[in-house]
Amino acid sequence: MVKYLLFALSLLGLFLFISKRIESYSLQVQKLEEQEMGYIENVQIKTYGNKGLEWTIEGEKLYLVQDILVFDKASLYSQDFVIKTQRAVLDRLSGQGTLIGEVEYHSKDTLMRTENAHIDLKEGKVWGDGEITIVEEGRTIKGRGYTINFRPLSVDLKKAEVRLE
Repeated sequence: MVKYLLFALSLLGLFLFISKRIESYSLQVQKLEEQEMGYIENVQIKTYGNKGLEWTIEGEKLYLVQDILVFDKASLYSQDFVIKTQRAVLDRLSGQGTLIGEVEYHSKDTLMRTENAHIDLKEGKVWGDGEITIVEEGRTIKGRGYTINFRPLSVDLKKAEVRLE
């Protein structure tokens, strides 16, 4: 019982650490918008892991704030997925970050849409507390609160509503 309690507390601590880190990203993005900074246009970055190329990230503009990469009008490609968003804020060391504004996930036969999300490129995971709409083979699924794992593809919804057409 004590082990489970300690495990739950450690998960809670990890969640709080990640949310503080993401909150820090948001503050850095606000500072970025307030000051005149240089940027790179039409950029493409490739990330590699143990199995070779894992992600290709493209953006109309790239700002660098310490170890934080800020992509405007970003597209993130993996072998089977494409993620598009108005802005991607990524920690270049941890591979974690936030997707802000009109986030779309495309796979072979599935389209998912939400407004904002958190991402972990190394784990291949996206999650959020907002609303999400999933369209797949004539079905529309809406939910609030979700986790999407890309390897293998699995979607967990907290509050789901399914509509068949």
